[in-house]
Amino acid sequence: MLFPSDGVISSKTPEFHAVILAGYGNNLDPLVDDEKGVHKALLPIGNQPMVSYALQWLEEARVFDVLFITPQSHKVAIQHHLSSQNSSWPSLRVELESVDDEEAESLGAADLLRMFADRIQSDAIVLPCDFVPPPSLPLNLLLNAHRVDVEDPVMTALLVETGEEVKDGPVPTLMGLHAQSNTLLFVDDNADPEDDVALRMNMLWRYPRVKMTNRLTDSHVYVFRRSVFDLLQQKDEISSVREQLVPFLCKLQYQPRRREKYGPIISPNANMQELALEHSTTYTPPPSQRNHASREKPIHKSVVSTPFTQSGASTPPGESVPASQAAEEPEGSPSDYPIRCNVVVHKDGYAARANTLGTYFELNRQCLRTTATAPVTGEGIDGKAQVSPDSLVGASTRIAERTTVKKCVIGKHCLIGKNVRISGSVLMDHVEVQDGAKIENCIISSNCRIGKNASLRDCQLQTGWVVDDEASHKGERLKRFEAYGDDD
Repeated sequence: MLFPSDGVISSKTPEFHAVILAGYGNNLDPLVDDEKGVHKALLPIGNQPMVSYALQWLEEARVFDVLFITPQSHKVAIQHHLSSQNSSWPSLRVELESVDDEEAESLGAADLLRMFADRIQSDAIVLPCDFVPPPSLPLNLLLNAHRVDVEDPVMTALLVETGEEVKDGPVPTLMGLHAQSNTLLFVDDNADPEDDVALRMNMLWRYPRVKMTNRLTDSHVYVFRRSVFDLLQQKDEISSVREQLVPFLCKLQYQPRRREKYGPIISPNANMQELALEHSTTYTPPPSQRNHASREKPIHKSVVSTPFTQSGASTPPGESVPASQAAEEPEGSPSDYPIRCNVVVHKDGYAARANTLGTYFELNRQCLRTTATAPVTGEGIDGKAQVSPDSLVGASTRIAERTTVKKCVIGKHCLIGKNVRISGSVLMDHVEVQDGAKIENCIISSNCRIGKNASLRDCQLQTGWVVDDEASHKGERLKRFEAYGDDD
């Protein structure tokens, strides 16, 4: 463990164990640069490394045990960050583990959970390093939904309502939900909204009213019952959590044969109370169970009541169905192992993963709305410079006279010359912008240099990139390309 907390650590099994997964961030090219030690988990959002938001989220929810899994080449940089920022999350006990770089490229999230399953002894919160929750979304909202649900769900997933469409944002996913019981039933990343969708009769029998929508986004934040890790040991062909594990768990809810096969793994103690009653000398079976095998009809309890934004087929407004009716199955189908995939839908505030350039840019903008409220002043900002209140400027950054900065996130130790115009952009640490340059809607990585009177619009620059004087670029990704083949 990297950071043992003060005092004696309890030997009791924790209620929840967090697992943070940090990958390469290929969709964030050209911002990530492994050769120069610029890793996805440490890219700044609002002048803080993005993983800091996930760690602070866990700290606020008092989830103290954290397993952090990262590629081997990222381990030293991440360990340095965790050590230097430990005061920001003093209660966390972070265990940093790494995976060989070649394996990390090929393994999916479910493979990593299977690899480290022996470290997890309780229900687990699995989340990516790039998820940034808004202040209106405490982690306890999700944990409480998992805790108090009377059916002990096998999974509780966090979905976020899709707001305004973001350029280069996540691809819409078609989902089917039973709104009355907050149950996730169907997930299909490849469904075309213009085409028909095939639904299984078993699902429609058990849940007659299903809402189909593509207005929800999977946050990739899940609370899994501990037995899911045992399932992964049995189903070694499952590699991806999002594309394979979650749909598989959804299907277990309404496919009797699969549930009969895997139910003893997922719910090994499902009917202990019923078994005790049947062996009681005073127990009298109800009339419905005297002539045929008992069928458990679980009662769904809604913890978080959420209206779902819909597209496609749905429940007519105002109609509802009793939970007992929704849970009925054909005669003779096994339901000795009740399995339910719980869901919490969040729609108040922008929540997203910073796993594309579009969402990374938008999350920086959202940070300005929540943190940048006071006028920006400082020793390094010239009195004749204009920096709007909805901007963030890092420590030791110098801004020269007659320069205008609007709606920007500017990192530490930057040097900005005279008569510069910067709007709607993100500048990371140690960026130099020379006199007369214009920058609009750009992401400038650390250690870049923008020449005199250069013009950049809708561009992303790789670490250390140099823009020549008088140069003009629009809508470009400026990066170095590796040469392949023999040198001779």
